[in-house]
Amino acid sequence: MNINSTMRNIKNLLSLKNNMRYSVLVSDLELEFDGARLENVSGFDLAVAQEKFKEFVMFNLRITDVEYYKLFESIKEIDAKTFSKNPYLKLNLSEKKIGNFSFKKIHYGQNEFTILDEPQQNFDLLRKYKLGVFNNPCDSYVLYENDDVWMSVNPMEIETSRKAISNASGNVLVLGCGIGYVPYMMSLKENVKKITIIEQSDEVIQIFKEVILPEFHTDKIEIVKADAFTYLDVSAEKYDYVYVDVWKDNVNGLEDYKFFVKYEDKFPNTKFDYWLENSLLDTVIVNIYQYFSAKLGTEDYQRFFATVSPDLWNVLEKIDDSIDRPDQMSYYLTRSFAKKVLKSIT
Repeated sequence: MNINSTMRNIKNLLSLKNNMRYSVLVSDLELEFDGARLENVSGFDLAVAQEKFKEFVMFNLRITDVEYYKLFESIKEIDAKTFSKNPYLKLNLSEKKIGNFSFKKIHYGQNEFTILDEPQQNFDLLRKYKLGVFNNPCDSYVLYENDDVWMSVNPMEIETSRKAISNASGNVLVLGCGIGYVPYMMSLKENVKKITIIEQSDEVIQIFKEVILPEFHTDKIEIVKADAFTYLDVSAEKYDYVYVDVWKDNVNGLEDYKFFVKYEDKFPNTKFDYWLENSLLDTVIVNIYQYFSAKLGTEDYQRFFATVSPDLWNVLEKIDDSIDRPDQMSYYLTRSFAKKVLKSIT
């Protein structure tokens, strides 16, 4: 692929670079605001929560009011009563610790902030974040591995699982157990006949079998100890629908995801969905942007990029195209193209 050094291309790449800078700034601050709680505030006031959060972000990121609204949607009120009516949260589950894994109840406080969904990355690589704040206290469940959260039922988990639950039908395969939230919600659907969960951890399987599965009161679900890739290789064609959720987040999930997507072509009669797929593909889009930057950079930078991302470099270098305008570049900065790239990497 050839990227011509036109002024329009250069300006476009500089604009994309600036938008990526915003994403890095927010991601560095994410651990501080996700789970933060307003202090010295009596009762619940969404307007106060919105203003306090905005002040916190603008002060820490040193950004303007206009920049803030480019990066964040308005804070949403999370109704604790509605949240608690989720079918999974109405189950009476006991706490359990086995090995390094602990299944526990957790408490959300009034005026506690949480991320609601994946950030939405638009065509110019600017990511917009969705947050909410609880209007009253409520409880949920979480699975820890040592002190790290393995999975919890929180607003983001509920939202990012919604598509999979809606798409599931017939004979379903779920790769990755967690605390069984998605399989349970799928089992409530009449058009879902059978759900097989593949899990590799003995501790997670034991907690699920002893504490969680008995409370589901269904014979639709079974759990099998196996490696997800090995099982999928020989069994995917038996299933109408496959949901992959074997990674903790979109940071460490990309390496696994790029192998799983190849099964879509191998088993065309099976529908596949993946947890956080949009975020995973957005990361690939950023990598493609970095390739464009390298192509307009020095030979040393190109050699560096080809060294650290050889698969992506080789795939894009084989494309017979010459980019003269930013709109031509935009075609390659899409999720559909990013997925094609991953499928073509050997």
